[in-house]
Amino acid sequence: MTDQMNQEAKRRALVPDKGTEAGAGVEPKVRAHLGVQLRRLYDGILSEPVPDRFSRLLDELDKKESVSGSGDGS
Repeated sequence: MTDQMNQEAKRRALVPDKGTEAGAGVEPKVRAHLGVQLRRLYDGILSEPVPDRFSRLLDELDKKESVSGSGDGS
């Protein structure tokens, strides 16, 4: 599950959000440079393992959701 979360985070980082106009006034070259630098910065973080404590908390949450019968679509 954690590898899947890492892959999803990477995908989101690489796909621009079409609904925002935060960089509307920024030149394309500058935006491209910023994108490269941000990817370089966050790629290292995304490849780090999830801490054991966090993994345990996620497992507990999964168990609670399965016990509570959260199959109602929410």
